[in-house]
Amino acid sequence: MREADRRTIEDHGLPGAVLMEAAGRAVVATILGRWGSQHPAGRDSDGRSAGAARPPLEVVVACGQGNNAGDGFVVARVLHAAGVRVHVLLAGDPRRFSSETRLHFRALQCLIGLGGAGLRLTPISGADDLRILEYGEVLVDALLGIGQCAPPRAPMDAIVDWMNRSGRPIVAVDIATGLDSDSGRLYEPAIRASITVTMASVKVGHCLAEGPAVSGEMVTAEIGIPDAIIREEAAAAGIFRTTDRAVRRLLEPWPRAGHKYTSGPAFVVGGSVKYPGAPVLASRAAGRAGCGYVVCHAPDAAAGLIAPALVDVPFAGLPSAPDGTVDGIRAADAVLERAERVRALLVGPGLGRGDGVTDFVRRLLSRWTGPVVVDADGLHALDPAFLRSLSGGPVILTPHAAEFERLGGSVDESIPAPARALAAARDWGTIVLLKGFPSVVAARDLAPVLSSTGNPALAAAGTGDVLAGLCVGLLARGLEPFHAAVAALHIGGAAADRYASRCGRSTLMASDLLRELGPLVRERFE
Repeated sequence: MREADRRTIEDHGLPGAVLMEAAGRAVVATILGRWGSQHPAGRDSDGRSAGAARPPLEVVVACGQGNNAGDGFVVARVLHAAGVRVHVLLAGDPRRFSSETRLHFRALQCLIGLGGAGLRLTPISGADDLRILEYGEVLVDALLGIGQCAPPRAPMDAIVDWMNRSGRPIVAVDIATGLDSDSGRLYEPAIRASITVTMASVKVGHCLAEGPAVSGEMVTAEIGIPDAIIREEAAAAGIFRTTDRAVRRLLEPWPRAGHKYTSGPAFVVGGSVKYPGAPVLASRAAGRAGCGYVVCHAPDAAAGLIAPALVDVPFAGLPSAPDGTVDGIRAADAVLERAERVRALLVGPGLGRGDGVTDFVRRLLSRWTGPVVVDADGLHALDPAFLRSLSGGPVILTPHAAEFERLGGSVDESIPAPARALAAARDWGTIVLLKGFPSVVAARDLAPVLSSTGNPALAAAGTGDVLAGLCVGLLARGLEPFHAAVAALHIGGAAADRYASRCGRSTLMASDLLRELGPLVRERFE
């Protein structure tokens, strides 16, 4: 974003003060759009009072001393012009302002000097200066912007605590104070924003780690930075987010003369007497992803539990071990003997664990030559050395954090999830779909992609089986493996969001996602 700002100013001749004005006005538009209707008092187009049926809206704007403070000064001035009562808290030293911030600070001082009613400025040096202040109805955080890499210093730390204790809605300008814009790490004390109005583009830190929890609702404001510059700098930064538009381009419709082998078969291999539901969820999700022919392979010992739940998916039994799991080498060979026309394979959901399962997974993967998704118990059978030895088709791994750690992936939270996933993908020679909030897809030679959909309800049991099924179904449709993982992640998250919008997050179960997929795909992706 700093480079995008610089290029806009130097190459396109748009002064930084103009960008700052646009940023502040975007914040004002959000505030008035949300709370202005509750306070109709204001000014007409000639600047005259429009009368007051109710007391005017009161807003407190907390400003530091960087360019974020300059945005805050614009917010205060424009709100005042709209008839809002504004109290500016100044935590910075005006002698250290940039030229653009100083320009807008002087404009605010001139208004105060003219005796602007309902406009105050109070320098803050510590907590004592805040004790007798009124909160106002809306608070604006313009203390620190992007580039934060340490906890807020005095007196900003006292202002952050004061704002968080207020119980009032907080609007963060560009990024919440205390939030690292690159990693999502929090430096306490940190603002807990209700809304973040971010300039030109969402920042990586808004999406990672604690970023979603403290950013609130995200509003992206267009402030004059050309879109081409944003795209170029995003590409240089090497990280992307999923969008409906991008996923829609990947989902080619079935051809008129298509048949079940046009987008299939896909094999889902999993299940055990102890875990019969996982392969059922995965198989049905593969069908919902548009795979025309899904076959569920599971131990014969679990056939009576699994087959009746697969009304529209064929069941194929595998040799069983005494514990109700697959019988190692014999079961692997049975799958391989049936796999002549198979376009994609999923192995893992509900397999259980044990030496026989490990032998089964390793023999299957070492002889399989097509694209494969490995999930759940299938991951437990792997290690980095085995993954590096594979010479067959592309491998998609779908671990959650604990599975990722067991595989040898880094769990150092000071390193952002996209970087950890990318390092693992390069080391193992696989595609890594690291599940979390948000989830991320990484491959050796491609920029990581974050999911822009989904919510914490996806931590419910079985939702990972649905995700893995979507992956293998999209592979069978012909998507490139990286694209299949990205599209599955986006669609699965969107299904969870669709359910949550009607029924709330707390009641979501994995089977609810299957019911959402059909209407969701029709509404957003066809």
